[in-house]
Amino acid sequence: MAPTIQLGYQNAEGIDISAEQVEVANRLGIKNIKQSEIFDFLKDKNQRYDLIFARDLLEHFSKDEIIDLTELIYSSLSSNGIFIAQTVNAENLLWGRLRHGDFTHELAFTKESICQLLKVSGFKNVEVYPQRPVVHGLKSLIRAVLWKYIELEIKFYLLIETGSAEGIFTQNLIAVAYKKASL
Repeated sequence: MAPTIQLGYQNAEGIDISAEQVEVANRLGIKNIKQSEIFDFLKDKNQRYDLIFARDLLEHFSKDEIIDLTELIYSSLSSNGIFIAQTVNAENLLWGRLRHGDFTHELAFTKESICQLLKVSGFKNVEVYPQRPVVHGLKSLIRAVLWKYIELEIKFYLLIETGSAEGIFTQNLIAVAYKKASL
């Protein structure tokens, strides 16, 4: 049984602009993955999706393009639709490494800037989370514990510098945007 069926998703589909990535997905047995550019793919999909997930996508567009894209994503979602995005976090101390480590990166986001973008595009409620290390063994447990320590140091430094320890400091952040004001 395919993983999407186990989770209750019946009509999952995906795209990637890279033919190589689509080929890898097909070799892994992931079904319904097509090669396409996102604007072309979504242009005739008005209110078609309950959920759109974009992993490492938003940072590849200019400011003008990103507004058009998030408005297109908004219109492609059903009335109760949810948009989830993983993207480069500009608030990370090493964000320049991420931003410029891939020549195709155009943007990076902070919690505030991704909330602004998504609300301008029509989303009513936006939540933003850090993408901390996930524990799945001893090595990842050690990484997770060390990350907590580093995060505390960053917050302490920021508190001294600015008077506030607020922020997301992981390499990536996760934004969850809801088309409806409350669920």
